[in-house]
Amino acid sequence: MSDKHPSSVSPYLLRPLRSLDEVQRDLEKANAVTTQARTIHDRLVAALTARGERIVEDARTTKYTMVTREAGKAGFCYIGNAGALRAGRTVAESRPVAAALRARFLGEA
Repeated sequence: MSDKHPSSVSPYLLRPLRSLDEVQRDLEKANAVTTQARTIHDRLVAALTARGERIVEDARTTKYTMVTREAGKAGFCYIGNAGALRAGRTVAESRPVAAALRARFLGEA
């Protein structure tokens, strides 16, 4: 057998989920200091990181930016590119955060 991988494993599952460049880009977005022309996504990430949350670098999703959740709660916050804010243990189990809470985070940014 000259195959590197067993035939029962899909090649899709063997590829890295996120490249180091993608992780660095997300961290740079989160650490942006400018206040003008920031997207809702950037403002939400900045507000959550200012509260002491941290970005999960090895997140299994590329659709959302994954951020740790408040210390007493299990799960994570997921921030979409257009500013959607979800909370839950996994992306599939996550639910949208109430509009009032999302607005409060945007006001903090």
